[in-house]
Amino acid sequence: MWRSLSRSMSVVLCAAAVSFAAAPQQDRDDDGLPDRDEEILGSNPASADTFYRVLDDGVESDSARQRPGYDATKDFVGVECAHAGDDRFLWRVRFAAEPKPEDTVLHLYVDADADEETGRKASPGSPVAGTDYMLSVVGGQGRATRYNAEGNTIPGPVVRFVAQDKTIVLSADVEFARSGDSLRTSLYVLCHTVSGSGQSPAMSDSSPKKPVEGVVLTDRKKPIRAVDFSENHRVKATFGEQLLRSIELAEGTIVVPHNRFHCDGYAVDLFTSNRWPHVSRERPEGKVWTEAPRAGRFYVGFMMYDDSNDERVGIYVVDKLLGVAVARKDNNRTWLYWLDEPYEFQGGDACSWKRSAQAASMDSAIFSFCAKSRRSARSRPAWRI
Repeated sequence: MWRSLSRSMSVVLCAAAVSFAAAPQQDRDDDGLPDRDEEILGSNPASADTFYRVLDDGVESDSARQRPGYDATKDFVGVECAHAGDDRFLWRVRFAAEPKPEDTVLHLYVDADADEETGRKASPGSPVAGTDYMLSVVGGQGRATRYNAEGNTIPGPVVRFVAQDKTIVLSADVEFARSGDSLRTSLYVLCHTVSGSGQSPAMSDSSPKKPVEGVVLTDRKKPIRAVDFSENHRVKATFGEQLLRSIELAEGTIVVPHNRFHCDGYAVDLFTSNRWPHVSRERPEGKVWTEAPRAGRFYVGFMMYDDSNDERVGIYVVDKLLGVAVARKDNNRTWLYWLDEPYEFQGGDACSWKRSAQAASMDSAIFSFCAKSRRSARSRPAWRI
């Protein structure tokens, strides 16, 4: 297949330059969540999310606030919940002071069917008994543990979060029991400082386990995110030094050098050796983009080094997600990922890839556009812009 690909398509190969353009804090639907945060959480920035108060805890008492170790950034005062669409829900946890996710352990113990006989096993009356999902932010990372009916742990959903003012907003896809157009579930919350093994946290706050009531369900569809896929989605992939070089030198190949790319959250890596020239991530969320060099039908793709990190990368054209590359072969090779269907460009269209994992790092080398060509490309030189 790749022999025919290298003969039948031309490729634009691009590496990245240092250029940062901070996105404005736009909030198109005026629901208090900036569009950029909604993209992370997987909610619709053009449709307002309605949050319902499901738990009130209040600030700690005067005497508790006078104790050594009191930390207002771990003193949660309440929880609100919103239905983002399908099985996706948002949980907004409010604090007495602006939270610090990097030194926070926040657990939401969700009894999704309000039945303590199913889910996590614990002593009678324990607030964690019956937990079906434990949705967490631990040391700045989103995590989830799921329990089946027998109490065994099984893979949980992806947890995404943003810290905003005095809140942490989490999102996760959860299968809730429902009663009409509302949820039938219960919730217990625990928050404390990060502590070492065997050490007691300096500050800890928890709530009673309470039923979740009043959250109205909608008929909206959840937005599709790159992080939702565990396998390549509408994307094909291959690797091999000689193969990738032959594609680079194929007829019609347009090589865009790294100083012509735009970066937000990435920078050119000047230190790593024995890899293709590439950019490295500087913060959890970011993207690299360029403009289509000319009008025509192109297969969009990029190259990325596949190491031990589990990565999800969305390929976007004019901000529309067209495919998802999942890098988890862990073979320490540079791979080429490309859309399995061509896109009709008008010329100058913005093309980007965005990393979706909230943890780990990602080194990416080359962006590519591939246009169909019927002529052989074995000995033709590449074009440079």
